[in-house]
Amino acid sequence: MKTFAWLVKREYWERRGGMLWAQVVCGGVLVLVSLLGLLIGTVALRAHGGMDTQINVGVPLGQLIGHPTAAQIAQFGLALDASMISFVGIGSMVLAFVLFFYLLSALYDERRDRSILFWKSLPVSDRDTVLAKVVTATVLAPVIAMIVALAAYFAVLILLSLFALLHGGNPVTLLWLPSHPLIMLTKLIIALPLNALWALPTVGWLLLCSAAVRAAPFLWAVLLPLAAGVLNGVISLMGLPGVPGALMWNMGVLRLLGSTFPGWFGHLMATRPGNFDPLRDGVLGFDLLGRGYAMPSLWIGAAIGVAMIAAAIAFRRRNSDL
Repeated sequence: MKTFAWLVKREYWERRGGMLWAQVVCGGVLVLVSLLGLLIGTVALRAHGGMDTQINVGVPLGQLIGHPTAAQIAQFGLALDASMISFVGIGSMVLAFVLFFYLLSALYDERRDRSILFWKSLPVSDRDTVLAKVVTATVLAPVIAMIVALAAYFAVLILLSLFALLHGGNPVTLLWLPSHPLIMLTKLIIALPLNALWALPTVGWLLLCSAAVRAAPFLWAVLLPLAAGVLNGVISLMGLPGVPGALMWNMGVLRLLGSTFPGWFGHLMATRPGNFDPLRDGVLGFDLLGRGYAMPSLWIGAAIGVAMIAAAIAFRRRNSDL
């Protein structure tokens, strides 16, 4: 266990630029944009004695500094909850691109620069080496991204509180009490394993390409699924038996290439109940999370991902470059 933890630490220290600093930059940009919005709101307030336009930084500033009703204050809380999800979602999008290229190079680079000779000389199994990369991509990196995004969100919430305080408002009753940060944090934590399971097809596919191909893993990883999708379409046009186009592209090509994007909820939104409120329930309602874990496509994709990870381990063990 101690050896495995060191393997995960090694992955982090080698890739912390993408896993940590890219997230810090993303969070910093979000805070900066929010700060600019607050500055514009302050200038508008001083210039016109009020806000003729609705400047929105999580909540409408014009309503925040006025005399909001109880319904508006409740709406502030829902908007802030949605903003927390948005901050984490934006960080997850950045992370998805980082993970795509990290996984593609994870096993290929060590063969290209021959460092695999050193790592294989150590008493570390191929299984643990590959699984450390899986854990880094599905657990460690998402947790780091969530922590940084939440830090940026609370920084913006503090800025909003200072803005309200400077204009005679009570940030506790206007912002902190109506929002539900602990509940939203609980939902985000519950979603972490769901996102990890959803990501396994892409994680497995990219690691398999990284371990198996001798050159240009990016081209192999991207062109093979795209070629399979196009070929399936041609077969269908010829009247021959083929996989339905939507199934092939949505559950085949896109799952192989895009599952590091936390898009599992997209498959559930089309069947959401009639009383579903996007602002109230967001994409992290407890019922939606439960339905996410019950998706057959989640578990089928995860099983396929595990099989490809096992194949990546076998390729690394039998690497003919050594």
